[in-house]
Amino acid sequence: MKAQCTMKRLIPLLLITTFAASANAQSALDQYLQKQLRQQQPEQQGGTPFSAPATPDPEKQAEAFTRIYATFCLKHIHELEKLRQRMAMAPQIPKEKAVNFLQGYEGEAWVVPEATGQYVIAMPKEKNMCFVYAYRAGQEKIQKTFSAIANAPAGSFHIKKGKDETKKMVFGDLHSVSYEWTLPGSPKRTILKLSTTSSEKAPMQAYAAATLITE
Repeated sequence: MKAQCTMKRLIPLLLITTFAASANAQSALDQYLQKQLRQQQPEQQGGTPFSAPATPDPEKQAEAFTRIYATFCLKHIHELEKLRQRMAMAPQIPKEKAVNFLQGYEGEAWVVPEATGQYVIAMPKEKNMCFVYAYRAGQEKIQKTFSAIANAPAGSFHIKKGKDETKKMVFGDLHSVSYEWTLPGSPKRTILKLSTTSSEKAPMQAYAAATLITE
């Protein structure tokens, strides 16, 4: 019940915690991620260091975002310690900046270098929760892909759609949707949540969470 209340409290927050960060902190984080992306990406043929495309492709960014969410968070939601071990080789975000991605919890956050843009994975300590963020991504494509993933779980899960709503925020409209996966006879529930915006004024345009509730 406590975990359920916590998740209900997080619904209206979604991206707000990150959006509430100061402009200076956000700028410093953006510079840090840009540096890590340059350092982590392999060199292209001819020895030219990789850099993100000057003209981002919203659909490819949406594909990368949902792929990261599915193959990192959802795949490991029952064994997040293995995911933490996997992330040991990824560039870790400094603690003072990682707080912007942890929804008020203690934990860690990492950069996932991709050719399409900047993505972040965050995991609270001792919590069955995993978050993914995208600075820029196509809203319509993300919503369609997320819905496809949420409605096609592996195994015999029962699928229940939760809230589907749009709220007015300072930067524009924020669309949020959630799903719940359960197995017959099991108290465990997996909660999938997504919040997106098409606003260019938003520091981030997509946030997704996977949460395993065991009670």
